[in-house]
Parts: sequence; structure tokens; C-alpha cells
Amino acid sequence: MPLQNSSELLPYSAPSGGVLDVFAILRILRKRIWLVFLTAFVFAAATAAVTLFLSPVYRATTQILIDPSVRQPFDGDNQSRNTAQDTFGIDSQIAVILSDSVLRLVVREHKLATDSEFGNGGTNGLMGLIFKALKGGQSKDDGSFDTLENKAITALAKAMTVKRAGQTFVINISVDSKDPTKAATLSRAIAQSYLEDHKRQTESAVSTITNQIDDRLVGLRERMRQAEARVQAFREKNNLQNATEGELLTEKELTDLSAGLTEAQVALSAATAKNDEIQRIIKSGGDIEAFGDETTSATIANLREQYAAAARTEANLLVDHLPSHPSVIGIKAQLNRLRRLIQEEMTRIAASTKIEQKVAAERVAMLKQQIDSSRSSVNKDSSASIELRELEADAKATRTLYENVLNRTKEIKELDQVVVPDARIISPAMVPEDPIWPKKKLMVVLAAVLGLLTGVGLAVGGEAFRQLKQRFLMLQANQDHDAFEVYAPLAARTAPELQMRRIPASSDRMPSPQPPNGGLVLLSSLPPLADLRSRRGSVAGGSDMALLIRQAVDDFYEGRDNPNWAFGQVVDRIAETISRPERPGQPNIVMLTAPAPGQGQTTIAYALALAAARQDLHVLLADAEPRNRTLSHSLPFEAGNPRLSIEDRIFEDRDLGFSFVSLTSGQPKYAMRRMSLEDAGEFDDVARDFDLVIIDGPTLGELDIADPLVDLPDTLLLAQADGPAQRGTSTTITRDLFAVAGRRPCAAIRTKAVKWPASAA
Repeated sequence: MPLQNSSELLPYSAPSGGVLDVFAILRILRKRIWLVFLTAFVFAAATAAVTLFLSPVYRATTQILIDPSVRQPFDGDNQSRNTAQDTFGIDSQIAVILSDSVLRLVVREHKLATDSEFGNGGTNGLMGLIFKALKGGQSKDDGSFDTLENKAITALAKAMTVKRAGQTFVINISVDSKDPTKAATLSRAIAQSYLEDHKRQTESAVSTITNQIDDRLVGLRERMRQAEARVQAFREKNNLQNATEGELLTEKELTDLSAGLTEAQVALSAATAKNDEIQRIIKSGGDIEAFGDETTSATIANLREQYAAAARTEANLLVDHLPSHPSVIGIKAQLNRLRRLIQEEMTRIAASTKIEQKVAAERVAMLKQQIDSSRSSVNKDSSASIELRELEADAKATRTLYENVLNRTKEIKELDQVVVPDARIISPAMVPEDPIWPKKKLMVVLAAVLGLLTGVGLAVGGEAFRQLKQRFLMLQANQDHDAFEVYAPLAARTAPELQMRRIPASSDRMPSPQPPNGGLVLLSSLPPLADLRSRRGSVAGGSDMALLIRQAVDDFYEGRDNPNWAFGQVVDRIAETISRPERPGQPNIVMLTAPAPGQGQTTIAYALALAAARQDLHVLLADAEPRNRTLSHSLPFEAGNPRLSIEDRIFEDRDLGFSFVSLTSGQPKYAMRRMSLEDAGEFDDVARDFDLVIIDGPTLGELDIADPLVDLPDTLLLAQADGPAQRGTSTTITRDLFAVAGRRPCAAIRTKAVKWPASAA
């Protein structure tokens, strides 16, 4: 393919024009404006002529209120006979109004079977004659009265409109007719027929229910008598007497004995405790201080008071006299006498308490014997009482049912005279003055608007079709043109000549499926790298290819003699070209892609990052290639925890001079996944801290214009290995690249099979 030379490198941009030439269409519309107005006039005139032959239709409406607040005299607090208290009830009443039982009375009363408008099914007009002709004549049953009446009912139902007024309990009954008076009369008649039908149904239901309940009462009365007779006979047979309602006499006796036993046991416990306390005091020698409340009687209390007074007198005498003094000896004798009297009283109380304890124990024993005897009697009556309760329950249920039915029967028999109507007419139909159809003015206006639209379509349709056909033919011709044009190698030019002219991106850009004849810019061709394994030790860390690339770039910047010096020179000039931002102060993001793996895409990304860093630029290298994560696996970088933010995953390599981040960390290997909008926004914010951002992106076939990752770069570079097989598909590759780039700059870089070894991954 011949090379083209140019002093400027212009990337492809989508055509500014749309699919149709709007200005050409407007010019055609201006020339044919007479056709538009003529079409509108014809439509309006034809519609006006048709309305002159249409018969007017009038509508009259009667309003019925179904009052949910109406309560019948015999309705309980939680029940009501009103069935129209909710939406379903209102819908049911609408269906009743449209039913045969309501409409048939109206048809008969107003003789609609022979009416000129509703007779014979409402087909006596022009349309009726046409339908009759299409049906092939009159059937043999058309002349019968029942047939005519049924057809009139059908015609009346079609002329009616019954609907609820909003969310209220008001029902509108509307009737359409050619005669306004007839419309009002029929609307009122239908409403009145509905009210009468509702009343008839209530009366019929009351009569039917009353007869059925009367028949039922006879059987219930006999069942109740037999059930109560069985209860009484069973009681007499088993001698089962009730002490109270629902409790047998033996059960009442057992309950009383159990209560007495509890009281006796409590008394026994109290007597035992008192006796034990007195015995303890006696055994202790009758110590006055050990007396408790249980052992205190009036006599002991008096003796204790005398003893206390004597003790105080003794204490006072000992203060002034010796123990041998007659007064002291006398008071001591008095204390001994009082102590002896207290002990004698305690002995008497102990004997009395022991007797009380014995009596309480004998009473408890006697009550236990009586309870045992009574329990055996209760057990004997329990089997019989079970059957007795069953008989009593049956008798009680039968009596309750009989009483309820009897009370309800008395209420229903009075309903005929005290039923309060829950529906009434609140607005009878008035004779309408204006017809509802046809709306002549509205129909003429709509016809005129339709005519305008039709005229515009006729005026511009031909021109639009011609432009679309011409556009289609041009696209067909461009598909056979090889648009992959290249420019002269970059090595023969100076850096200022290599700066790409940037076309600002448009938010509403439309990717074009085919590039223009100008082709794709060839930014440069990378020379092959010579394998210098003997000097590997001069470069630190990484795979063989990484060491070789860094060595070539370092030797170029340091001026050392190296067979790969030309490689470093070309990389330096490409880095200088792409590092100049079109918008000062904004991040400069470049993404590399390739038609397929193994085209040298990763090699170029790594070499450009090294060269830009040597030009004192703050560089960020991002690995966004999910299928071949070469940069993340073979270089001395850290992929980082995928749960961290992008900013926290950035690793700065001071030895290489640039930073690195993996955008595929944590994703399944060989799996394609779109970047989220949150990650794209965060990456764009992180990019503002760097002078140049280089993205090692997916292959061209895996780029999706809907992926937010594709919207991040300002420039797209295509890495393509040189060879006949690659050139044979240049048209498809270029079209796909331009479809992704849109209006953004894009260029190609030729490689001489300069690719990262597969073993490095």
C-alpha cells in the first residue's frame, strides 16, 4: 500500500451532517405549501359536508343515590342489609340496572317494541336497512312479539350509559335518542323501574324467608322438647342433683370438705409451732428473755412486768447497799418468786397447747376420711355426669337455635311495613337542548389538522425518500473502499510536526460505521528489539522483555551506545507527542488497544510510561486488559486489594519513576466485565493528579461503546503488528476503531512483532 505524506496528522471525525438534509426538505416544503393548504381545505370541506347528513343524538341523564348510611330498624350494630356500601356493591347495582328484569318493564310500558327508533333492534334507519340487506332478509321469527320485545331491550341497552359518578355512591343513567324528550322520558323510566324492582325483590325475599322459617320452627320446637326430656330422665335414673347451675351435689360437697381440710391443716400447723416454741422455752430453763409472742398470755405479761420492776429495784439497791443488805436480800427473794410463777404458768400453757395440737390433728384426720369417702362418690358420678353434660349441651344448643330463629322470624314478618328505601332519585333527567353528536366544529377543526399533516407528508415525503436512497447508495459504495491509509514513519519528522490536532468530543456524537477517505493516522513504526541478555544485570526487576525495554529507553536518555537506541528514540518522540494536553489543567488520558492479542500493545504501554517518566512527567500506568494481565503479573507492581478504592490501590514505583494501578484486580480471569459508573468517576478524579495516564486496554473487539471505560481516554492508539495478514483486514479494523473513538483523536502504531512473551503472563 503506498504511503501518503502530510505535514499535519488529522484523526478521523464523524460527519457533521445528519442522515437527511433538513434545509433541502424545508425548501421543498416552501415550494409546495399550496399543496399543504389545499389538502387541509379538502379534508375540512368534506367533513363539513358529511356532518350535514348526520342525524343529531341527544342524551338525558338521571342520577340515583344509593345511600350507605341507611339502616333498617331490625339491623344490628355490626350488620346492614344494604349491599351497595363498597365499589363491588355499586358495580353490582349497575349490572342490575342494565338487566333484563329492569329494562323489560320500560320496553313494555313505553311500547318500544313498535317504536320507530328502538323497534326491530334499532335498525329502522339507513344503517338498519344496510345491515338488514347484508343479513339476507327477514327470519321467520322476526314478526313475533317476544322477538320484537327482546330486540327492543337490546337496542335500549346499547343506547344506555350507566356508570358511577367518580368515587361517590351516585349512579348516572344516561339514554341517547334522536328525540330529546324521549331520551329524558326513558332515562327517568329506567330509574323508576330499578327502584320498583328493588322493592319487589325485597318483598319477595321476605315472603320466601318467612315461609321457610315457619316450617323450620316446627321441627326445632320438637327437637328442643325431646332433648330436655332426655336430660331430665337421665338425672332421675342416676340420682344426679345439682347444687348450683352446672355443678352436682357430690361435687359441691367434695369442694367444701377440701376447703375445710385446708383450714384444719393450717390450724394444726399453728398449734404445732406454738407447742414446739413453748417446749423450747421450758427446756431452756424458762429464760424470761426467750419468751416469744406465741407464748405470751395475760398472766405471763403481768408477771413479766412485775419481774422487770423488781429487777430495776434490785439494780438501784445494789448501787447504794451491799449484797448482804436486808433490802437487797428481800428483792432477790421477790425476783425468785416471780420467776417460779412464770415457769408454772408456762407449764400450764404447754399442757393446753398440746391438747389444742391433738384436737387439730384429729380434725385433719377426720376430714381426710370424709374427703376419701366423698371422692369415691364423685368418681362414681363422673361417668354419668359426662353423658349428662352431653345431653345438656345438645338441649341448650337446640333451645338457643330455636330462640334465635323465633326472634328472627318475628323481625322478618314486620319488614314489609318498616323497610326504609336505601336508593332514591336525586336528579331526574331534563330534556336536553344541545345534541352530543355530531360535534360539527370540532370535527371540521380536526379534519383540517389531519389535512395539514397529510399535506406536509405529501410535500416532503418524496424529497426525504430521495435523500435516504442516495445516502444508502453512498454507504454501499464506501464499503468496498480500503480506508486504511498510512503516513510516513515518525522517525523522519521532528516533534512539533507530530502533534495531533484534537477535535473536542461531543456528548451527542454518533459513531460512524465507515471512515472517510482520509484514512487512519500512522503515528509511527517501532523498530524490533535486539536481545541483549548479557546486560540483564544492569536493569533491576521484571521479565526479560521488561528489562529489555527499560534498558533501551535508559540507554537513549543517557546517551549510551546500544543497538536498541532507535527503539528508545521512537518511543521518546511518541511520548512527547501524546503528552501535550489539548485542555490545560485537565487530565491527559491515552488508551492503547489492538486488533487481537500479541500485537505489542502491552510493550508500547510500558515503554511510553518509562519515556514519559524520563521527561519529568507524573505518569500513571493502568492495566485494564482482563484476558492477559501481563503488567499486573510480570512487573514488580502490586495489584492491591480489589475491595479498596482505586486511589488506595495505586502503587508508586520510585525505581521506574511512575505509578501503577490494576483495574482488573479481583475480576475472574478471561472474563469481560463493564466498569461501573462509580469506578469510572473515581478513576477520572484520580487522573487529575497526573500529567499523563496510559491505559493498557482490552482488544478492539472487546471494546464496548456502552462501557464507561471507553469514555475515559482522550486519545486512542491502535497497536498492530506489521504483516500481510494484518493489512488484509485493515478496513474492518479502521471502521471498528472509528466507531469507538467517535470525534476523539485516534492513530495507529506499527510494530515488528514487538510483543510481550506469553511466558511473562
